[in-house]
Amino acid sequence: MVTLFLLLWGMVSARIKSTNLSYRMVQQLDGIRRLVKLNEGVVATCNLVLIPQPVNYRTAEESCKSFDIGMGPQQGQLVKIKGETRSWALQLLMGVGLELESQPEVIWTSTRWAWTGLRKIQNQVGKVKKSARYTAGEWQWADGTIPGHFSNWRREQPDQKKEMLGNNGCDEGPACYEHFMRVDHLGEWDDAFQFTTHPYICEYQGRYVVSGEKKSWEDAKLECHEAGLQLARIRSDQDLQELKTAVEHYLGPHNHKSGDYSWIWVGGQRRKKIEVEWEFSDCEDIEWDIRWEHDTEINKEEKDVLTMSRWGTIDAEFEDGDERPFACQCAGS
Repeated sequence: MVTLFLLLWGMVSARIKSTNLSYRMVQQLDGIRRLVKLNEGVVATCNLVLIPQPVNYRTAEESCKSFDIGMGPQQGQLVKIKGETRSWALQLLMGVGLELESQPEVIWTSTRWAWTGLRKIQNQVGKVKKSARYTAGEWQWADGTIPGHFSNWRREQPDQKKEMLGNNGCDEGPACYEHFMRVDHLGEWDDAFQFTTHPYICEYQGRYVVSGEKKSWEDAKLECHEAGLQLARIRSDQDLQELKTAVEHYLGPHNHKSGDYSWIWVGGQRRKKIEVEWEFSDCEDIEWDIRWEHDTEINKEEKDVLTMSRWGTIDAEFEDGDERPFACQCAGS
């Protein structure tokens, strides 16, 4: 009886977890598309992005390294599938970016698959015995780690098929082998040749998302929240410089101290009933030595919220003041 209860509870917990994940992902997918103009067909969350244009494996790998949305500190890479939660996230991402209903019925169609970061590094030549098709230690993720216990290969895969140089697109001599893993809409894995072309999924750590649409501070705060983000928090001089760089990344260079896009709304509001002390919207203290645009308190009296200049200073402004572009931040970054 206890065993049955634990089994049922595990199933319910997994269902709740996947439902919460779906909600958060859809929230970020819709929100980031609303905030930022990405290239056609690209869909992204704060740590996953699907690029729908089919390319070969090497091109996908290099593209992920250069992908950037939010100036996160880490280089991007082809996605790593560590377990069922990440597998489910990729299925959802592909369902949004590569709608299955719009795909051809042929299962091996290029756009029914997406490249991941798993590639074979040992026993790369010759036929694979049916009794030992997959040995985790022979494979490696893009970050250099060996796969864990989780895998989801299609039946009788991987099979390490072979093509001779010059045949069917093989451009490596003396022969090409299927050493690179792709995933489909159902989360199933298959090995494929490097030269075949597919959409691809990168993982990265996004940080800032900057919108050029002008809003009031309160509306900007709401817009970030509805995207599963928060108004950008500046906790150090390094954060200030990173956000300044991110703003330029999204809005382009800015070389003068005037104009509609000179100031950006950021997180930070006056602490109630205490003069000249500031906090983030969840009441966390701002302990950073704020780099004020003006040295005196005269310009900050009675003003409620914080704004950042394109040249890297902070000023106080009225909450119901001008509409401005705004910067959101990925949670936990």
